[in-house]
Amino acid sequence: AVNHGYSEQVTTNYITQDGISAKINSIMITDDKFCATVDFKFDDSINLDSERFSFGYAVYDEDKNVYAVYTRMHLGSNEKYDLYTPFLYKEIGVKYNKNDIYAIQITDNCGIQNVSAKDRNITSQIEIGTSKEFPRSKKIFIRLFDLGYSMTQVSEENMINAEDFSLSNSEWLFELNVPEKFYNRETTNLKLKSEIPGLKIEKMTVTETGLVVKGTIDGFSKFVTDGFNLTGDEWTNARNELFNITDEDGNIYYE
Repeated sequence: AVNHGYSEQVTTNYITQDGISAKINSIMITDDKFCATVDFKFDDSINLDSERFSFGYAVYDEDKNVYAVYTRMHLGSNEKYDLYTPFLYKEIGVKYNKNDIYAIQITDNCGIQNVSAKDRNITSQIEIGTSKEFPRSKKIFIRLFDLGYSMTQVSEENMINAEDFSLSNSEWLFELNVPEKFYNRETTNLKLKSEIPGLKIEKMTVTETGLVVKGTIDGFSKFVTDGFNLTGDEWTNARNELFNITDEDGNIYYE
């Protein structure tokens, strides 16, 4: 989808704080996938480790639908960011269950990927996936926070020495108008031609980024348990045998 132009360039200015400039370069939204490319620039005075660089983020829309809140892994304890999620909810006025603060988030999985690092300029991609379906938002808010990195060292006695380096306690907030093609997107819903024993399909849709199948398979727990006894290649072959789709021309697509 990115290679064929579905990712949309957006225009934001750099926001600079604590010698760090950040802006959003592009976004992409389908029913099951949200991506945003973030551009960082760092002053020479900042002690930067580009290979270990990471950050936290929050993505939500004008109707207070929370796509995801992603926090950087800390070695030790950082009270500010350990409690970041409920404080964010209160700030934007979101109601949530205190016993399950993550239940309202649409994401099933989220993370970041550092795409490139050159001349104190790092480009990262925010990636959020869901099986629930993202809303057709017209305005997106992206918060960046807790920029930093961690370093670990294992001694000969197998003692782990760890140190966390915070680059800033500031936040960068971006408000983006969503391009029309994302909130007017079309999704193709598929259904089985005939029932398959042991398989129950709840949803099967085709979006610009792929095919999403949600359902249950009889005996899946045993399949996963048995997989612990397989090598990496054996597990991949077993999974591909169980999860694959064949089209009318005989092309086979794996998970």
